[in-house]
Amino acid sequence: MNKFKKLLVLSVFSLIITSCGNPQQSESIKPSESVQPTDSEVESSLIEDESSEEVSEFVDYVSQVKLDLNDTSKIYQKVEVYHFVDGDTTHFKPVGTPAKWIDDEDGILKARYNSVDTPESTGKVEPWGKKAAKFTKEKLSSATSIIIQSDDENWNTDSTGGRYLVWVWYQPSEGADYRLLNLELIQEGLAKLKSASSYSLNEVFNAANLQAMNEGLKVYSEKDPDYYYGKAQCMTMKEMRLNLQTYSNTKVSVEGLVTVVDANNHMAYAEAYDDEDDRWYGMNFYMGFNNYKIIKPGNYLRLVGTLQYYETGGSWQVSGLTYYALDPDDEGSMKLLESGQEVVAHEMSVTDMLYEYDDYVLSIETSFAENVTYYEYYENFRSYLETSDTEMQEGKEYYTYETIKPTQSVYASLSNLTVKSIYTTSSTSTNSNGAMTIRCGDSNNVECTVRTSVLKHENGELVVASELEGKTINVKGIIGLYDDTTQIHVFTLDDLQIVE
Repeated sequence: MNKFKKLLVLSVFSLIITSCGNPQQSESIKPSESVQPTDSEVESSLIEDESSEEVSEFVDYVSQVKLDLNDTSKIYQKVEVYHFVDGDTTHFKPVGTPAKWIDDEDGILKARYNSVDTPESTGKVEPWGKKAAKFTKEKLSSATSIIIQSDDENWNTDSTGGRYLVWVWYQPSEGADYRLLNLELIQEGLAKLKSASSYSLNEVFNAANLQAMNEGLKVYSEKDPDYYYGKAQCMTMKEMRLNLQTYSNTKVSVEGLVTVVDANNHMAYAEAYDDEDDRWYGMNFYMGFNNYKIIKPGNYLRLVGTLQYYETGGSWQVSGLTYYALDPDDEGSMKLLESGQEVVAHEMSVTDMLYEYDDYVLSIETSFAENVTYYEYYENFRSYLETSDTEMQEGKEYYTYETIKPTQSVYASLSNLTVKSIYTTSSTSTNSNGAMTIRCGDSNNVECTVRTSVLKHENGELVVASELEGKTINVKGIIGLYDDTTQIHVFTLDDLQIVE
């Protein structure tokens, strides 16, 4: 009970008692005997006073806004999702033949949601960013129909020129009204307004945003229960993987699915999928001599450690991992986010491995750049590597390159490789004694390297080169870099299958 209000009520009762009635007070009430209300009377009065105040109910503004397909001042197009990116960016492709569409050779409209700005989730991660991305993905994935709408008679781009500003409507079930996802993100407190006053629905967006602010929803006060609030820089696996030099010797917090544990080298491998690129990004995580039980294939973890370049192994890794079983929410601790996820080796060809996961990044220093595809200058670059010059000139094109090490640490599978040659490590001073480097070729005679750990049969006998020479094999392992060569590393005999 509010103390001030209680005192106020007591004062009011006193004034009423002392001021009402005959100025010549009744003999039954002496001036020195003031009448005080009982506690129950005070409580009753305050309850009545509080109940008189209007209690505002949460307004579902989304249900009040209707999709009007007869509004000829705008463009409408039924679409389906091509790629999810984050909470306020999705790539769509049209359903059917659109009357008016964007000028894009792939026919993909990269949509930026009008009037909203969700927290980051694709680079450096912000509180509620992943929740917003998940919310958008769930709503559109389960929708029976999706319609995007312009705010006028054109598909208009944002300031980048590469994304189109649209309203995104989805039908949650067959026959249901369409809901405006842009507005729903604001109403749920998963986004803040961005340039809303420039668009036709600004009034309802402002109202929904004000309500979310007053309620203190999510981005407006709530703490994201799954966000890492520690001192390490919180980012995606992709962000770290593509900016190794930037984050070198930096303490980072990333999430990833453990795919392989290499106990022999005290190393684990974890990876995370990126919707926008439609590919997996992975990293090596050095466990040291700690037997962390939560680091096992199928566990999706928050991993906190320092990104470093390991000179001896010639690769990048995150080291300094710690786990506090009694306090996994400690900012320095790893944390189990989900267990029992399926670990799938990503099927690819040798060419995919060399092209898509190689360690060279090329740039062309002339205006010819936009006319040359990646594969065209990759082939030229391969020719360049066979020369001793530091430059390569073909006509007016001048090529330079930089090397980023290592390649992606991603769990993959390669099939129908013909074994051409095998080298066996024979050093007894290391734990690699008996490990093999296998040179293979695929059906198109494109060569690759398969590196194995020390493999043993169930009876403990070492797997030797003579068992594999001339055979055709299927392998599963981690794509990585060894002695400047892209390879796939096989860790167990179960991941090496002899086909014939």
